[in-house]
Amino acid sequence: MNIFIIIIIAAVVGLAVYARREAKKHGTSASEEFVGICKSAIETASQKEERKQKAFAMINRTAGCPI
Repeated sequence: MNIFIIIIIAAVVGLAVYARREAKKHGTSASEEFVGICKSAIETASQKEERKQKAFAMINRTAGCPI
């Protein structure tokens, strides 16, 4: 359990450092970059889940499963 918490903290710190670097490049604040990175990650995950659900639906229709 402790290693999981350490990994999460390291990931957040890494993301914050990356956001600061990107903010310097674009002339924006680190918080704006952090929000943009998180928004992009959530959109990507959502699109991936949507594609997965469509694939499962096609497989179920093809196989004749009632699900």
